[in-house]
Amino acid sequence: MDNKFWDYVVKGLSILVIPLIIWGATLQSKVAVQDEKLETLKSEVDKTRQIESGIHNNSLALARLEEKLNATNKSLEKISDLLDSPR
Repeated sequence: MDNKFWDYVVKGLSILVIPLIIWGATLQSKVAVQDEKLETLKSEVDKTRQIESGIHNNSLALARLEEKLNATNKSLEKISDLLDSPR
């Protein structure tokens, strides 16, 4: 009986090994897919940071341009006032 018992135990464990191997292979493929997605997301984050940097630089340039336009407008207003004033 002791031999039969161990025979059943070995058969039961053997039956459990196959689903365990399949589960391990599935898990490994899921991890590989997640790693690939992670790399893709990292690449997209880098591109987004580059775009953000470009937007920031454009914003600074626009602010400088706005200051120059304001100064030019003030100068033009002064010139216009001088031209409109009687001599």
